[in-house]
Amino acid sequence: MVGAVLIFSGGTASAKQFATLRLLDGQVAVQRGNGAFATGEDGMSLREGDTVRTGPDGRASIEYFDGSLTRLDFDTSFTLVTLETRGDAAASRVIESSQAEGNSYHRVAELNDAQSRFEIETPTATAWVHGTGYALLVDEGSTTIAVVEGVVTARGSTGSVEIPAGEMAVVGTDGLVGPIQAIPSQLLDGDWLVFNRCADHETPACAEGDGGGPEDDGGGPEGDGGGPDGPTEPPKGSGQGEQGSVPPTSTTGPGGEGGTAGGTPPPPPLDRPPQAGFSATPRLGSAPLRVRFTDASHDPDGDPLSRHWSFGDGSAQSGGRTASHTYDDPGRYTVTLTVSDPKGKRDATSRVIRVGSAEAVFDHIVISPSNATIQLGGSRSYTAEAFDTDGGSMGNVTADTVFSIAPNGSCTGNTCTAQQPGAHTVTGTYHGESDESTLTVEDEAPPSPPPPPQATCPTYALVFHARPPANQAAGRQFNVQIRVDVLDDGSSDGPLSISLSLQGGTFSGGETSATWTGQGIVNFNHLTIDQPGSYAISASAGCATSTDPAPITITDGPNASAKTGGSALGLVLAVPWIRRLRRGH
Repeated sequence: MVGAVLIFSGGTASAKQFATLRLLDGQVAVQRGNGAFATGEDGMSLREGDTVRTGPDGRASIEYFDGSLTRLDFDTSFTLVTLETRGDAAASRVIESSQAEGNSYHRVAELNDAQSRFEIETPTATAWVHGTGYALLVDEGSTTIAVVEGVVTARGSTGSVEIPAGEMAVVGTDGLVGPIQAIPSQLLDGDWLVFNRCADHETPACAEGDGGGPEDDGGGPEGDGGGPDGPTEPPKGSGQGEQGSVPPTSTTGPGGEGGTAGGTPPPPPLDRPPQAGFSATPRLGSAPLRVRFTDASHDPDGDPLSRHWSFGDGSAQSGGRTASHTYDDPGRYTVTLTVSDPKGKRDATSRVIRVGSAEAVFDHIVISPSNATIQLGGSRSYTAEAFDTDGGSMGNVTADTVFSIAPNGSCTGNTCTAQQPGAHTVTGTYHGESDESTLTVEDEAPPSPPPPPQATCPTYALVFHARPPANQAAGRQFNVQIRVDVLDDGSSDGPLSISLSLQGGTFSGGETSATWTGQGIVNFNHLTIDQPGSYAISASAGCATSTDPAPITITDGPNASAKTGGSALGLVLAVPWIRRLRRGH
């Protein structure tokens, strides 16, 4: 699955929206469309087609225009596919994304009409909701959907299921949805879910070791502090390599006794420094602003950590996985968390809190686009954003803004048109404040641009993103993914018609042709070969270099009536507890 859903609305206009990137920790990169990845910046705007990729130490959050939120764990790739408000009476909100790898957590604002949706596709599954909180974990092509609040609908290759709060399901590499089961403690109390549950709500895992709640006087200033003399233990996962866990070591020899195979005990592990990290909510607002901080630090050796919070205004707190602080005066405050292990190794990280004046109230709106051109008989949709007296955004107010056009034309909701050629003024009014935009109506379509110069082939290169399995039972389904690399003179938007061929035979079923239009990976799903033997699969397209032949051996197996299997989609991600769970360890 590519993670792109086509929306045909019978002529109803849609207004494109934006999201905001927030950096939580480490390295985070952003790719604009098909461009190169560049270092992400806190507060930068994201639009349709952008991909956010976190590094091995990176975490980030994406704030959507409707108040929904996505958080990304280490080594996660997440693409925004659709961000729009539809031009229907309910101003339906559509947020669609794709997750190629890694772990994500989603807190979804309530969607009150049937046309609104928040939907995410992974290589094997689709999850959509109407207001809830849940986690997606992509591991070697399989997808785990763990629901913390509400209900999530999960769709695989054979149908859909509803997963209630406290339960989870695993969608295998063949797209089959496994049984719904309770979320195991290894996941529920692991670093990623605890990090998000602490950020959203106070939980026992967050409060462990704290001297009290945010209003309790047993901690530091205003604090949740656990006191300066007691290092607190971060939540630990039980899986190999999980953040906050102790990496397993081999301590059993051939005879089942301790020690290595030669009988010599392993050397003591190195003392590695901890890695500091935390989230702050909110990071922008008017004074007095109360901000809640949630620790996301971990120690690669599993050592307990001591914490020290510095709030940037001269006050501090020692201890506590969570803290809260109120800023009474406007300004920019740098908050620093320093963590230390018992041997004195330490790390620190900082976040900036922006506090506006107490008098900051609604000031003006800005409608977009500021200039637009349509053909006679066409229409244009507009959005409106409100700003306060400090220049801070107060969010999207399109649904509550009244639009009008002069000297000719009409507006329905946020969509305006005119019946006469020339320049027209579109006015948006919200709470007595207005902004204007120019809408130009052309009588005739402009002449077509000259055809582009003939490209010199090849202009594209085809590469396997997910290769076929080396061995497969006859008649059993498998999938293949192809990546398109754009060469000189190639168009980043395509289109490019790609065909899949089987050397030495023919496919007995499945998708063997597809068109690439510049978005994502091209999928060839439900492929089957009925005759046993040795073959090779390759992909080709006009003006493109073909893939190398990928060998596949078909063995005697289920006949065509049992085509329910599949191959992994080749997305290798380390979520070790899932593999241990599946293997029965």
